[in-house]
Parts: sequence; C-alpha cells; structure tokens
Amino acid sequence: MSAYRLIRKKVFERDISRAVGRDAVFDMRVERRIKKLVENPKHHGYHAGGLIRCNWVAGVGDRAIIYEIDETDETVTLLRFLSLDEL
Repeated sequence: MSAYRLIRKKVFERDISRAVGRDAVFDMRVERRIKKLVENPKHHGYHAGGLIRCNWVAGVGDRAIIYEIDETDETVTLLRFLSLDEL
C-alpha cells in the first residue's frame, strides 16, 4: 500500500498552531499521528480512547484530528484539530 497524499486545510493549520508549540513531546506525537494517517488512514479511527469510532477521527491525547479520505485520488485531507470536548 502506498502512502496517501496529504492536504492540510487552513483551518486545520490554525487549530494546530493554537494547540501545539508549547510542548515538544506533544508536537512529536501529532506529527507521528499525521505520518501514520498518510500511511494508512482507515486504521486510525478507533483511537481517542475508544470514545470515537469512525474512520475519519484520529486521537492524539485529549485532542483529535478530523480528516477526510478520498480513495479515488488517494488523498487524506486534514480538516480540523479539536479537543475531544468539542466533538
């Protein structure tokens, strides 16, 4: 399986700039999760401590990456980076 192409929406970039940057370990966790999403986006929906069960949300600590998969173009579009309380 080849890696999907990654698209980051502006609102995702805004969300992430507010949430990361103060903690290097958390920043690395977010980047690892994004890398894994690109490698296999359907696998990561069960994360977030079992709170969310769909194939377009990937948990990172108390936050989640909301994403969209386009099988035809083999792209993963990162839509939002939200607190689990906001879902």
